[in-house]
Amino acid sequence: MQKYIDLMRIDLLTMKGDKNSMRSMLILLFVGSIAGEIFVSPMFGFIGMLMVGGMIVATWYQSQSKCHTAKLFGLLPVSRKDIVAARFMLFIGLFLAMSVVMYAFMELSLVLGIHKEIAGDMQAMLDKTGADIDFGSACRLGFFVFFDFGMFLVAASLKGYFTAPAAYETAAGLGTATSKMNAKGALTAFVILITAIVLSLFFSGVIYLGTAGAVILQIFIQLFTAGGGIMFGLVMITLAGFSAYYNYLCTVIAYEDAEI
Repeated sequence: MQKYIDLMRIDLLTMKGDKNSMRSMLILLFVGSIAGEIFVSPMFGFIGMLMVGGMIVATWYQSQSKCHTAKLFGLLPVSRKDIVAARFMLFIGLFLAMSVVMYAFMELSLVLGIHKEIAGDMQAMLDKTGADIDFGSACRLGFFVFFDFGMFLVAASLKGYFTAPAAYETAAGLGTATSKMNAKGALTAFVILITAIVLSLFFSGVIYLGTAGAVILQIFIQLFTAGGGIMFGLVMITLAGFSAYYNYLCTVIAYEDAEI
């Protein structure tokens, strides 16, 4: 276990070592998300988790590229599997810690009832859908969904770094080459955009469901909101864990056979 701690310490020192890194932006984003949950809306942390999930590995990679610490690992008496495991534990651990803090502040904002006007407006939108769900449960559902996406971004970023470093460098916006978004990336962005628009129209009451659709939606909402959304959250956390572990296994297999 000590070797993993030492490897994680090297990566942490790498993130701290570069003065002109993205570390300040990452910290500002994290603190801004917490402040937004308190002063703007409990849902402010949703986008923050996505941004943190996408930036946390890129922040370390930028510092590593400038400090050239990658060469150090070639001199250490550790296996490639150890390096992969330590890096996954570090960044998933950091993301989990940040997520717990953001969730705690979201719950604090809900308990204090700071955003009564926003909560009232959102509750009115939810009532228009015919869904028997309160504002707090809706916030918890949204949080766990975005948490899942954020965890996927962390694991996928690490997998991309280890298995296709050149492609990851360009995708992270840190490479010297410029590339257009490929067809798969464009399709994914388009689907996310359309989904966001449809959901916005639905919750605003512009789109109404028929009787059959409302019944089906109500069944899903009853399942999702069991225990105030906590049960659904446990399911999403479990899925995020399996997704991270799957990416870890794929990375270990691919990295063991890769030429460095």
